[in-house]
Amino acid sequence: MDEEGFREYLLKKKRSPRGVDIYKKMLKKYQNFLHKHRGHDKIDFSSTEDLLAFGKWLKEENFQQTMINMYKLALGHYFTHTEKNKLARIVENDFEK
Repeated sequence: MDEEGFREYLLKKKRSPRGVDIYKKMLKKYQNFLHKHRGHDKIDFSSTEDLLAFGKWLKEENFQQTMINMYKLALGHYFTHTEKNKLARIVENDFEK
C-alpha cells in the first residue's frame, strides 16, 4: 500500500490530517480483512471479488451504513489515487450488492 502517496493525494484533495488518518486506518482494516478472509494482504492486488466480499462482510458484521459509506470513500479514493479506476468504479457502484 502506498501510504505516503495516498496521504499526499488526500491532502491535495483538501482532506484534514485527521481525515487522512481515518482513511488510512480504514485501509488497514481492509488489508486485515484480505489477510484473514482472502488469503493475501495486498490492497494493490485487490480483485473485484475481494471488494465485493468486503462489502458483504461489512453488512454481515452489522456495520452501520455511515461506516460502510466511509469505507467506500476511503477505498474509492485509494483506487483513484493508484489509478485503478475499474476498482474505484466497483466500490462506487457495486460494493454493497
